[in-house]
Amino acid sequence: DSNVEEFINRENIIVNYKNMYFLICKLLNILFSCYLFGYSFYYNNDNYCVLIDSFRKNRFPYLISKVITLSMIVVFYNIVLYLFYLFIGVVGNKYFVFQIDVFSFFIKILFISLIYGFVSGVLIMFLKSYFVILVPYILFIVSEVLNESGNRFIVFYQIFLPTVNDVIGLELLIGVLVFYFFVMLIKYNQHEI
Repeated sequence: DSNVEEFINRENIIVNYKNMYFLICKLLNILFSCYLFGYSFYYNNDNYCVLIDSFRKNRFPYLISKVITLSMIVVFYNIVLYLFYLFIGVVGNKYFVFQIDVFSFFIKILFISLIYGFVSGVLIMFLKSYFVILVPYILFIVSEVLNESGNRFIVFYQIFLPTVNDVIGLELLIGVLVFYFFVMLIKYNQHEI
């Protein structure tokens, strides 16, 4: 009897640690990405706007370099969160076991946080207000609530604003990311000084 109770307790500890860390990781990573992209694409924070207007043909390389730099920062942040997950799991949880599906979860969080970051960048270019940075984050929280409730509307909603679940594959996430990048590219080329 005590072996069964210990096994059940061990499984509960592992599942609870994983679920709580994933929740915190999703919230922090997406909030960070929304803030980073939104702040970086806010017109008043763009230090190179004079150069871009002087050389209109250089807007595309500038946008690409900016998006790659911001994406690398989000990738680094995601890696740090993953390493914290491993460190805290090994040090603080005697039942911790490395599972490969956890890594794929962090990859999905990375793509989803980039998507919401792109949405934040696009919205701030259209509406030109700092308050817009919070809109994608609130939409993510709404998406998570709808996902948990089993609402039918979530299937359509997740095509444009996905959440981390087993239904959405990396192919769709990459497609949505490319879509928002092209929207950002179009809006950035129309950007008026």
